[in-house]
Amino acid sequence: AALGLPSGERLVVAGDLARPVTTIVPVASHTGLRFAAGKGFDVNPVMWKVLAERGIAVRGPGPGALGLDPEPGALRDWNLANLDTYWEPWAADLGAGRGQWWRNSGWLVAWGTLRAPRLHCTIATGDVVSKEAAGEYARATFGDEWRPVVEEGLAYCRGEPSPGHFP
Repeated sequence: AALGLPSGERLVVAGDLARPVTTIVPVASHTGLRFAAGKGFDVNPVMWKVLAERGIAVRGPGPGALGLDPEPGALRDWNLANLDTYWEPWAADLGAGRGQWWRNSGWLVAWGTLRAPRLHCTIATGDVVSKEAAGEYARATFGDEWRPVVEEGLAYCRGEPSPGHFP
């Protein structure tokens, strides 16, 4: 037996669920057109925390009966590593003038302006919040210079018209 994670794309062997999440080897993952055996990004302390605290059983036992170990002590370090390995290079590319196409895509604006602050919020508070809550956190936490782009990301996330901060 295996478990499909909230995204429905990654699977782990049911017998591995009680192991510390950072020691679990995923069976496979499928994202878009890519299939990868033995890999799965969602097998991490963030997803395990969400699954343990907010998971909904569709069939079988609820999350509380699975013996999940999201390794709360690893949560902060995992998020810091994600900021360093994914988001810092992403921001450096934008800062160097590579990838300016992002302004033409509400999805990409929302991707950058809501997900990195989501990690920041988890690092600062220990809570895993929604992308929308991360945008509100970013508006309250970071300087006014970031407000226009965060508001663009929030508008896209909420399905609202662009506030028109950018051409």
